Amino acid sequence: MTKRILIAEDDYSSREALTELAIREGFDVISVADGVQLLSIVKTGKFDVVVTDLIMPDLNGESASDIMRLKGIGRRS
Repeated sequence: MTKRILIAEDDYSSREALTELAIREGFDVISVADGVQLLSIVKTGKFDVVVTDLIMPDLNGESASDIMRLKGIGRRS
């Protein structure tokens, strides 16, 4: 089964490079540009890995991770 990865990175070039690398490694990839998009997507899908930039506009990666942890998003049963 293909592993799913969610990448949150506001810098376009970095996001594209990370996405391309993950695809070449065999991941099914979704990439977003900020923490708000990260939270929106992670609620609707299951991911094996979430990679996030810490400093992003609107909602940074650290705050998005804290929100996911508090809401139990991403925990496996």
